[in-house]
Amino acid sequence: MTNVLNTLEERASTQPDAVAVDDGERTVTYQELWTLTDRFAGGLRRRGIADGDAVAVHAPPGVDGLIACYGALRNGSVVVPVPDDLLPDAVSICRDCDVSAVVSVADRLSAFVTARFQQSIAVRIAIGGNPPLSISMADALDGDDLSSAIGRDTGSGIMSFGASRHDSSPTVVARRDDDTALIACVSRAGELVATPVSHGAIRASVEAFDALVPRGLAATDVHLGALPLTTVSGVILTTSATLYTGGTYAPLPRWDPDRIQEIGASRGLTITALEPDQLADLLDAVGSRTTSSPRSLRTIAVVGPTPDEGRCDRLRAWSGVDAIQVAGYAETGPVAFGTRSSDALIAGSLGTPIEPMRVRVVDETLAPVPAVPRWAIRDPPDDAVGRVLVTGPTLSTGPSGSSTATGSRVVELDGDRWFEIDDPGYRSEDGDVFTV
Repeated sequence: MTNVLNTLEERASTQPDAVAVDDGERTVTYQELWTLTDRFAGGLRRRGIADGDAVAVHAPPGVDGLIACYGALRNGSVVVPVPDDLLPDAVSICRDCDVSAVVSVADRLSAFVTARFQQSIAVRIAIGGNPPLSISMADALDGDDLSSAIGRDTGSGIMSFGASRHDSSPTVVARRDDDTALIACVSRAGELVATPVSHGAIRASVEAFDALVPRGLAATDVHLGALPLTTVSGVILTTSATLYTGGTYAPLPRWDPDRIQEIGASRGLTITALEPDQLADLLDAVGSRTTSSPRSLRTIAVVGPTPDEGRCDRLRAWSGVDAIQVAGYAETGPVAFGTRSSDALIAGSLGTPIEPMRVRVVDETLAPVPAVPRWAIRDPPDDAVGRVLVTGPTLSTGPSGSSTATGSRVVELDGDRWFEIDDPGYRSEDGDVFTV
């Protein structure tokens, strides 16, 4: 069983006083984070939110958002991150994912309900306020922990862990590897698609991310959370990766490239995951000093296709900083492809498949197409462009249905399930995958 809360429980036991989260306004240790997560889960349970119920979360990076995500998972619920660009579709997302509770910043909570949809959402929790028909985060945390809220009977869906590590045996909800942990919502061709991401896929993604980092993740690392918690990558990369290693998660409530340099100078900063546009902002903020980088920064993970060649050159010139590439899709988790060092960055590529992930490029009959020579990667021949399929442990094996089916995007081939990414593409002879 790979519920990420098992890892948090272990950290709370083995390094209770270590700083888990520092968002610039609040500092929370691992023991405090565990306690707050436990109480939030109890707050959900007391209000009727049970195993398997969906909880929509729209929150900026920070302590409260993290408590909401992990508290819902601790309760055995399913987290539905709602990205900013899909906030106008919040009601549709709640309907499609059968959401029972919503956690959002106070002034955005109204986006999740309409006059005809109010009764479907049993619990509404507001961060930073307390609008009508909702409760505040303080209210949600004001009560007993999950164990007290649910009881310890054998039919409760609760499994006891860690009796040898604690005076009283705490509990985490028992979830199987293939149980849904998150539902990733994306928009394709004007239509919403909701896809389940399993507990096992989250763990596999974190382990693959750890393998990508040139010197590995460490308990002494400070992980910058520049990705919003309203995306699957934001929940898994840096947040779950921090718990996995026991480092410190330093979220940015708002994107600010200058703040990265301040954090690096004042608290130390060893790794950050950035979207391509964020990386461009950071490079511009540092300026033309190509050999300079934010102090203490060791690794930058570029989440998505690599930036243009000029920015790749500048990134490669930063002394002491390794840049890695992480690319993925909602159905695969964030780590389907990757590049392990700055020297291997190629503008516009998705990277190479990270073991044990596998990639194939096939034609309409699912026959393989030829790889492209290195000299032709900017102008591939037509017969080298095909359907890009990916398979591996980060591919969710969750249930499918009208709102969560990947439909024709999942292909059965040689006894495995392969996911077809959005765009056609091609593969170079040395393994890099490009899309067209």
